[in-house]
Amino acid sequence: MSSSFEQMRANVGKLLRGIDRYNPENLATLERYVETQAKENAYDLEANLAILKLYQFNPAYFQVTVTSQILLKALTNLPHTDFTLCKCMIDQTHQEERPIRQILYLGNLLETCHFQSFWVYPASWPHLSEGQTRHTVQPDSSSYDKPTVSNKCKLSIPTLTQCANLFIGH
Repeated sequence: MSSSFEQMRANVGKLLRGIDRYNPENLATLERYVETQAKENAYDLEANLAILKLYQFNPAYFQVTVTSQILLKALTNLPHTDFTLCKCMIDQTHQEERPIRQILYLGNLLETCHFQSFWVYPASWPHLSEGQTRHTVQPDSSSYDKPTVSNKCKLSIPTLTQCANLFIGH
């Protein structure tokens, strides 16, 4: 990670420790930090939750693109509860907006062990959201012959935890 990112992380950390944590004037800085997280392949749950809380307090400032990036970053941290925490901070009206609705659906596919559907579904979208860089990830077709979570779990298994337990032999 670049030194400028580390400096930005430190500045955001100071913002989040003080009374300014939920000051809407700091929203632009925090939103830039989300973009930087995406570029630097970094992740800061505390900062991302602060943004979602600011959106709750100030609905007029809500940004679909920033929220989408936050959800996608949280999705990459499964099976931790980050994705659920973020999802619960977004009101129902915004959850219905595209691409948030699509990302929530992807999260549901992963949480319910529908791994094959997870890999097929995004291919039908031109983009997860406008203005974001499109990353295409293809599963390795040879991996289906190997003992992986996705082929040991049947689609009827309700939780990712149960899938993980099957995979590790519990």
